[in-house]
Amino acid sequence: DIRSAEQEFATALETAENTRKTIANDWLRSTFFVHLLNTYRTYVDFLVDQGRVTEALQVAETCHARTLSEKLNELSSAAQQRTNFIETARVKQAVILSYWTGPKRSFLWVTSSKGIQCFHLPNELQLARLVEKHTAQIAAIRDLLGMENSPGHDLYDILVSPAAPQIQVGIHLIIIPDGPLCKLNFDTLVDSSGSRRYLVETASLSFAPSLSLLLPQRTDGVRPTSILLVGAPLSLDPQFPPLPGAKAELKSLAARFTRAEKTVLEGAEADPRHFREVHPERFSLIHFAAHAVANAVSPLDSAVILSGAGDSGKLYAHDLQSFHLHAALVTLSACRSAGAGTLPGEGLVGFTWALLGAGAKNVIAGSWDVPDSSTQALMDQFYLHLESGDMPSDALRFAKLDFILNHPNHRRPYYWAGFSLYAR
Repeated sequence: DIRSAEQEFATALETAENTRKTIANDWLRSTFFVHLLNTYRTYVDFLVDQGRVTEALQVAETCHARTLSEKLNELSSAAQQRTNFIETARVKQAVILSYWTGPKRSFLWVTSSKGIQCFHLPNELQLARLVEKHTAQIAAIRDLLGMENSPGHDLYDILVSPAAPQIQVGIHLIIIPDGPLCKLNFDTLVDSSGSRRYLVETASLSFAPSLSLLLPQRTDGVRPTSILLVGAPLSLDPQFPPLPGAKAELKSLAARFTRAEKTVLEGAEADPRHFREVHPERFSLIHFAAHAVANAVSPLDSAVILSGAGDSGKLYAHDLQSFHLHAALVTLSACRSAGAGTLPGEGLVGFTWALLGAGAKNVIAGSWDVPDSSTQALMDQFYLHLESGDMPSDALRFAKLDFILNHPNHRRPYYWAGFSLYAR
């Protein structure tokens, strides 16, 4: 019967979690969750079939960002599982789209101040194929608005349309992705229901590792009192040529936020040693302008390429993870800096995961190789709006809209959509 089934699920999950807690290493504890995933999926399916959609969402949320939660001393305990998600949406004045993907079926929960709704989605293999095709079209510098029946249209219809009645122009959407959706650029999904437009033209987007990790207060503008700028390093490896735009980017940013204390590490001083010595935990805004390399096999070995020969010039994601940051915003103005791979239960793992785990409230990072000139222009617009008091998700949206509306040669998503906001 139903009661017996629930007791079986509870016993199985308690046994598995007790075993998981005995694993000291963060990475091994994260990968152990792969063995629990099928049990959680079966339990979520069971609850949805019973019409208990809020409980199903709570169970799904216990799977998201477990190790990250533990690093922040916010493990999803029973009290945390009972978090009032509706109140979170109300306080943040946002609509939250939480996804759960599985081999047979997937789900979307839409949480707003009005309540929680659950929608059935295709299985993760079907979603993964659409995501792969859509990503390939962005990489090919295609004009997605000019295409008929594209994966971008299909993904919008599947993933966003269920929430359409609550998505008004200017709304803040918080996305909790899962599985193959962790690598999807939601900004570029195309709404073809009326006048064809990208999702970013309607809403400002931010991505969070889990609902339970969202800070229980409204996200306001970032008003930094201290800024650390790191970049334009000496180029010693032909694989990482000089970035002319990086130096201009740092200069432009140094001229903003006139009341803030600024520390600039540039050229030979833009190296891991100097970064550690200036104590990055004391800054409220940190900005990197440099090359980065992603490591898909070992995501926390991804690195920002700074001054120095070989490994001495690499600032690894696991290095960043070791700091106790208090920054309201960390920007990685670097290609492929968002994350190198996805891990069941943790999502996208790499720089953003490490920085959020280190305490950063907001992280902006890149998903693909963006031209240096485009990156500089986008960052100029982003910080212009941030300086005026816009919250980070709005400031990034306005920067992207500037490309769409005012840069005829760079309207295609490849040029403006590469950077996303990951936030708590």
